[in-house]
Amino acid sequence: MATAYFRSVESKRPDHLFVDDLAEKFVIASGMSPDGDLRLPNVTETRLYRTNAARTHYLDEQVRQAVAAGVRQVVILGAGLDSRAFRLGLSAEVTVFEVDLESLFEFKDAAVAASGREPTCRRITVAGDVETDDWSSALTAAGHNAAEPTVWIVESLFFYLGDEQNERLLSTLSELSASGTVLCGSHFGPGSREEQQTQQMNNRATEAGSAFRSYVDDPAAWLRPHGWEGEGVSIADYAATIDRHVPYTEEPGNVVAWLLSGRRL
Repeated sequence: MATAYFRSVESKRPDHLFVDDLAEKFVIASGMSPDGDLRLPNVTETRLYRTNAARTHYLDEQVRQAVAAGVRQVVILGAGLDSRAFRLGLSAEVTVFEVDLESLFEFKDAAVAASGREPTCRRITVAGDVETDDWSSALTAAGHNAAEPTVWIVESLFFYLGDEQNERLLSTLSELSASGTVLCGSHFGPGSREEQQTQQMNNRATEAGSAFRSYVDDPAAWLRPHGWEGEGVSIADYAATIDRHVPYTEEPGNVVAWLLSGRRL
């Protein structure tokens, strides 16, 4: 719910990077105060908030660019409370597939129905656990066409998986991706092993049963063996290009967190 809360806060800023009207609806439906129950004073100054805003903006732009180039399928893995099917203005020719747990969609769809909002594109939910289930078969059964280009969004998922799981995931994505497909997402870099705030986040995640399990040194080199021409930019560097500052120290060559994208060859 923290991600929805951060997006709700960002949406209310006069200099917002995006507007996510559904985010506050999700927060309220969860029982949280719309002003937040996260015990984070000065929330807009926190690393979590600022990286969330920059990451969301980056991935929004990746989707917009791919759709403008003619891609008509978007797949969001571990979709959570993502509302891109509602807020990016995607046309009816575009299909957004959201993959996540059935229990998540029960909550999400109830909140969406109560809001009266409708997606601007075709939205299909696919129940499945990206970590354990055969979600790819369910995705195909739901109508995804591997012969046509896709935009894959893998946001805040890779680092919860171990290296072997990520290799299997990338192999699956490659098998389901036609030439011209775009993969975009986020991952930790080597600096995450030492950066204090990241370790504090990992301690809290570990207590909740979801420890951070992996990072990559170089996104382009990581994606290349799977047939992707990729690139990575640190979240801190990307934030600076959109007039935002991420409050942590990042040494050259020791990136804390990556935003990454790749195109299927």
